[in-house]
Amino acid sequence: MGGDDGEHRLVVETGDGARIELVCRPGETLLAGLRRQGCRTVPVGCRSGGCGVCRVRVIAGAVVVARPMSATHVSAVARQQGHVLACCVQPDAGRFD
Repeated sequence: MGGDDGEHRLVVETGDGARIELVCRPGETLLAGLRRQGCRTVPVGCRSGGCGVCRVRVIAGAVVVARPMSATHVSAVARQQGHVLACCVQPDAGRFD
């Protein structure tokens, strides 16, 4: 799902079930990519992984954790199911799902 200009395409699902396609630039968090594209569906809180309001589920594409996510907001089981905090993850440049 990578673009030919280094951008990465992903699909995330919000807490209310809405699916959002987004394009992230290299080194950009999912939250930053969503905001850059004008998406306001995913709420913004602390931007550092402590509040959990930007939780989404990645349903297409691969991500890596760029900064620690609070286990209070994303358990190991939830992480295995694709749940992440959008402010803490970036597209995985090494994987294309």
